[in-house]
Amino acid sequence: MAGESVLANEICCRALKGAVQSESITNKEYFLRIIEKKLFSSVNKSKCSDNRSPYCIMVKRIIMGEINWLQFMDNQTILAYDDTAEQVAALHKMLVPARIYWLIDRFFIKGEPCADVGCGIGRDSAWLSEHGYRVIGIDASEGMLQQASQLYPNNFFVQDSLPLLEKQSDSSYMNVLCSAVIMHLVDDQIAIAITNLMRITALGGVIIISFRGTSSKDLRENGKLYSVIDSGRLIALFVQSGAELLHHEVDFQEGRGVEWTNIVFRKLPALVV
Repeated sequence: MAGESVLANEICCRALKGAVQSESITNKEYFLRIIEKKLFSSVNKSKCSDNRSPYCIMVKRIIMGEINWLQFMDNQTILAYDDTAEQVAALHKMLVPARIYWLIDRFFIKGEPCADVGCGIGRDSAWLSEHGYRVIGIDASEGMLQQASQLYPNNFFVQDSLPLLEKQSDSSYMNVLCSAVIMHLVDDQIAIAITNLMRITALGGVIIISFRGTSSKDLRENGKLYSVIDSGRLIALFVQSGAELLHHEVDFQEGRGVEWTNIVFRKLPALVV
């Protein structure tokens, strides 16, 4: 059985490589590293013999053309977080996003369900929980989620990611925090991400978006992507999707020399024609 599992994994990986190499996608080598890592992990070796593991199914969907590459978050960024999860956790534990917490206090609906999209090590999820919110922490990085579960075992975390947030149900949150994550998407994914952030938000719900750029010429810091995001375009896309702009600011953090853009929206009821 073990030999069959390894063989199935090898077939999946070869098929996936063939499919990927036939497409023009961003950072495909990093995507392959993630898939190979998961396919050949000790956990998945025992689950792939019947070709029904999630990764075998993914290969089939890729070959059949059912998966659009824009569904995936930047893979080099995910790997960078996976590889440095402990270091990131040590840094983030010392950082307090006071401005974000102020915005939450001002705009979020107290006591209502909350999604922390891009929760990282779970610091903000834990803060939200301590302040009376029913929160689910969501992140694409397995390494970061492991840190989150260790640091905050009483909180709930799930692996999911922008732009699709496919594990999240429609209209399931009155509060959505998306801090320090949307800049890790490529430009073509921003509109998709906005559609799904709006989808998971209930009518009257509030969305807080926070992002920063980089001075790096290749738009990467330690492997992580920091796309250039036009605030005006972002606001326009949210408004076109049925949101109302509540707040827009630029917050310069002197200690780190970083400029953050913070934007708050409310999801409006659909217009009846």
